[in-house]
Amino acid sequence: MPSGQHAFLLRTQAYQEFCDRHAGRFIHHHPGVPDATETGGPEVARNRTVAAIRAAGFDVDLELWPDSADCTQCHAGCTDSPVGGKK
Repeated sequence: MPSGQHAFLLRTQAYQEFCDRHAGRFIHHHPGVPDATETGGPEVARNRTVAAIRAAGFDVDLELWPDSADCTQCHAGCTDSPVGGKK
């Protein structure tokens, strides 16, 4: 299952409407591997994101925001994207 963010991005019309409403513009997704020394690591970044979503007044479906996510479904430039369809 993709992470919550990726699941939302796949619903492009809803994601675009959300961006327009809350940021005034479309926010592009640029996958990459964040530096854990800057973000606190994946779990800290996830918890910070979930807290920000709640603070903005939205409900969070925690099933879409697992404690950790496997990004192998993302084939658009992630560092763990399979080469030639194989990992």
